[in-house]
Amino acid sequence: MDITITNILLITTLIGVIFSAYLHFRKPQEKLELSQLVTEKEIANKATILAQQEMESKATLLANQVEWEKNTNKEKFIEYGRKLDEVMINSQKEVVKIDHKLDSFIHTQSMRNEEYSNQFTKLFTLLDERLPRPKR
Repeated sequence: MDITITNILLITTLIGVIFSAYLHFRKPQEKLELSQLVTEKEIANKATILAQQEMESKATLLANQVEWEKNTNKEKFIEYGRKLDEVMINSQKEVVKIDHKLDSFIHTQSMRNEEYSNQFTKLFTLLDERLPRPKR
């Protein structure tokens, strides 16, 4: 084969057409692959953001629930403390009442014992006066 200008032009034109066709089909494929890659990354980012937002909302909800439980328990303990104070005050009042009743009972018994003692003394005196004594 002779190398002529026509042959060189023909070969150059054929190579140009092949490269043009290659680039024509290659560029859209690269764009498609690039857009798919970008779309996949965007979807992954959106999924990550949604998961993060969900975790934050769950954490906020849990924090609110813990705070509510804390406040509820605090209120319960305050109420129990009040009730315990009331019970202690009432029990002290009852102890004072019982103490007064006991003092009154002891005083009454003491008076009765003194009265019985006086009566026994009178009785023994009468018996001693009226009954003859054995002689020794």
